[in-house]
Amino acid sequence: MIGMTRSYSVAKQDYEISHDRKAISDLNFPNFKLYLRRALCGNPNPNSGEFLFFRILKNPHLGETCIQFLLFYNFQKFPPHKHDYHAFFVFLDEKDHVKYLIYDKGHHWSQVFEPRSKRDEIILAVVAWDHHYMRLPVKKKYFWLTRPLKFQLKELTAKQIFRFWTIDSMAQLKIRSKLFDPWDLDMKMTFRDVFICPSCQKRYLMDYMNLNGRKLEKKLHCCGRSYMAMLDLETHSQDMVLLKE
Repeated sequence: MIGMTRSYSVAKQDYEISHDRKAISDLNFPNFKLYLRRALCGNPNPNSGEFLFFRILKNPHLGETCIQFLLFYNFQKFPPHKHDYHAFFVFLDEKDHVKYLIYDKGHHWSQVFEPRSKRDEIILAVVAWDHHYMRLPVKKKYFWLTRPLKFQLKELTAKQIFRFWTIDSMAQLKIRSKLFDPWDLDMKMTFRDVFICPSCQKRYLMDYMNLNGRKLEKKLHCCGRSYMAMLDLETHSQDMVLLKE
């Protein structure tokens, strides 16, 4: 089944998955050009397994396409931890014009950019030791202050996603529901999973979750009660179960 691996789903069933490098066209689209740069950090090293991973999802209901990019470094210096994943998603209409770009502005908070003219362009720079993205105008001074981001593209396969999602440590990939469905309503706020307390409706953004079979789990305390937040990696359904004291 498309989007499935070992009964773990990595994309909504009706989304078409592809890895067509021609569709990326050097990040040069009919109405938009994206320059990838870096500042105060190095290039991803493919010899150490560091790549710019990508895949393409097509939504037949909206007639839109999302190109998902995941920049992977083996280590983040601040705060220090293994494995660092930072995403930016390019959304295209039926004519392959960019409708909007969503990128990780730091700690998996998302920022939206919409091209404002028939031909727009920006710099997306990977900055400093936490590898967040900064959006910059295309001006000479910003090319002087940054360097080209040199990378190797690699297909983001179901097997790779499964491996990243199920690391049983803080190195685990936290971008789950938004990778599974980039048209998620919370996509423009955060790349993380969002759980809502059934009592007070407080929103919780998930970080690392414990792997339990096909589910990811994390215990939460809210309104004087204890809940287990659960994400099923086969169906991608989410639940908050009240725990007995």
